[in-house]
Amino acid sequence: MKYRILVVMAILVLVTSYELRAEERALRYDLGKIIVTATKTETYQAEVGSASTIISEEEILKSGKTSAFEVLKDTPGIAVAQNGPFGGLASVYLRGSKPGHTLFMIDGIELNDPMSTDRSFNPAHLTIDNIERIEVIRGPQSTLYGSDAMAGVVNIITKKGEGKPRFEVTSQVGSCNTSRESLWFGGSTKVIDYSLAFSEMNSRGISKARYGSDPDGYDNTTISSRFGWQMYDEAKLNLYLHFTDTQTDLDDDAFEDDPNYTMWDRQFASKIEFLQMLQSWWDHKFSFSYSDITRKFRDEKDPIDKTEDVQSWYKGDVKKFEWQNNFPVFDWSTITAGFEFERERGSSYYRSRT
Repeated sequence: MKYRILVVMAILVLVTSYELRAEERALRYDLGKIIVTATKTETYQAEVGSASTIISEEEILKSGKTSAFEVLKDTPGIAVAQNGPFGGLASVYLRGSKPGHTLFMIDGIELNDPMSTDRSFNPAHLTIDNIERIEVIRGPQSTLYGSDAMAGVVNIITKKGEGKPRFEVTSQVGSCNTSRESLWFGGSTKVIDYSLAFSEMNSRGISKARYGSDPDGYDNTTISSRFGWQMYDEAKLNLYLHFTDTQTDLDDDAFEDDPNYTMWDRQFASKIEFLQMLQSWWDHKFSFSYSDITRKFRDEKDPIDKTEDVQSWYKGDVKKFEWQNNFPVFDWSTITAGFEFERERGSSYYRSRT
């Protein structure tokens, strides 16, 4: 009799535990990917109040696109426009807002141009080299990022080197004497991680003028790097460097060629940050970033405009120091507080001789 009672009890325990595990599996749900831009801390995408999209490296490679601007075309809530191919001025309209209301960042470095008429950023020259993912946050983010983020934020995050050193080399060719070569190198040890990308694109191009015949060429050289040093168990130092140098041939207007109207665009962004875990309930980060954008225009005399001689340039830079403190007081809540100082400046020059 006792034996039968023990068998019945064992069966009941097994059935009950199975039902509990089944119920537990039913309650589980996918919280999504980890996102940083929405709260400045690592948070599950499903727990973020703002509408967001994460474009992974795999999705970028599958798209076959060569620039980050082209990748954004397929993102919900974003409309894009560009003045012709290969380096033409590009604008991003997030939820219908003006381009200057969307903040562009790369590894948290602000890229918006202080000398742009609406303080917008031209993403036409951003390549996909060394990109791990692109985070897009739709809706006002001014509390964290200021008035530049009234429509939202686009943050490009670069790769962190992992494992044994490895190389990736690609080469592409196309019509109009177009070619693109790229090199990526990355890896890590117990103390350091590193990734470095170099790419160059050249194209003879086509005429952007409707009735033009003179081809408008384009050249783009991009260097992107990320280095990390694990100073000790609870502290790390990161360094980010990004540089783009482009040359674009322009026309006088939508209908008329100009054989020697040229724009040079140079973008440089850098950041150094120190991260440290002070306590189980307190971690902080010091960072200093610097971004610089220089645009130069040159239009000399030619057979079409025999008296034209125009030269101009626009230079803007942003320096930013930030100290961020995170206090994960509960499993479901983190308090973030800190200090931020930002300074931007710009200058311009214009000369015309006729």
